[in-house]
Amino acid sequence: MSEGDVWDFYDYKRKAEGCLPVGVVLTIAATGSEMSASSVITKEEGLVKRGYSSDFARPKFAVMNPELTMTLPDYQTACGCTDILMHTMERYFNGSGTMELTDALAEGLLRTVMENARILVKDPKNYDARAEIMWAGSLSHNGLTGCGSDGGDWATHKLEHEIGGLFDVAHGAGLAAIWGSWARYVYKDCLPRFVKFAVNVMGEKRPDAQADCQAGNAKDGGQAASMAAGLEAPQQMRRLLCGALKTWKSSSARSRCRRTCGNLVWTRLTNSWRRWRASARKASAAVSALRRSCGKRICSRFTGRAGKTVGL
Repeated sequence: MSEGDVWDFYDYKRKAEGCLPVGVVLTIAATGSEMSASSVITKEEGLVKRGYSSDFARPKFAVMNPELTMTLPDYQTACGCTDILMHTMERYFNGSGTMELTDALAEGLLRTVMENARILVKDPKNYDARAEIMWAGSLSHNGLTGCGSDGGDWATHKLEHEIGGLFDVAHGAGLAAIWGSWARYVYKDCLPRFVKFAVNVMGEKRPDAQADCQAGNAKDGGQAASMAAGLEAPQQMRRLLCGALKTWKSSSARSRCRRTCGNLVWTRLTNSWRRWRASARKASAAVSALRRSCGKRICSRFTGRAGKTVGL
């Protein structure tokens, strides 16, 4: 029996030392909780949303029956598909090298979700499409698509957590609203990666596209830079994610998301960053990994420009 406030784990004041065995009956394909070590809760006092991960909390078993997801509203199905895409994309766009096999797994997963999400828009009771989405959700967040890299970026998720804590915004909807702006902010720092994504996931065809694709992690943007300029990759991705949320018709909800990405969110993010940095200083490797993942420009925003909007 653990004493104290459970919120201490999410404030990183305590570390989990054990957990009762957990079993899962999956009723929505989205978070990947059936295979992940992560959990997220919102503290109503202060409207703060935080995550905590521990391998102790990985489920011992999961019952995964696609029929149990067929009664979901279309909106929640779409939000779930977006969350699955983002779990994979947060790892795909990382600040380190990666492995071709890992990339291929991630790219195949993304294509599968995109294809079957479109099927479910027209046929919500399609068992095969539900099964594909459900299995993709598990594989997207069990660590498989991050093997061989620094683990990913996760800035979009952290931004959305702040919005989700403050406002009544579904997680997938918030991610769809944020990711395109994040991509526009960072894509010039990793053009080859965005080009590889556009070719292998979005199916874009351009002269010499395969050569650029094979150079996906090269430091020299070269041809990739001109190709990305033609593809407008971040805008393509924004249209993709927003297209997955066709049932999200409330303009007031979207406006609320945009208004939220302002001073208050960035103040909270900066405070969270500083708390994390203070606790992580002793682990220089962790700090170095974070800098590689975020890049100098994003790090400077997080650490030196509290309370300022970054044009989301």
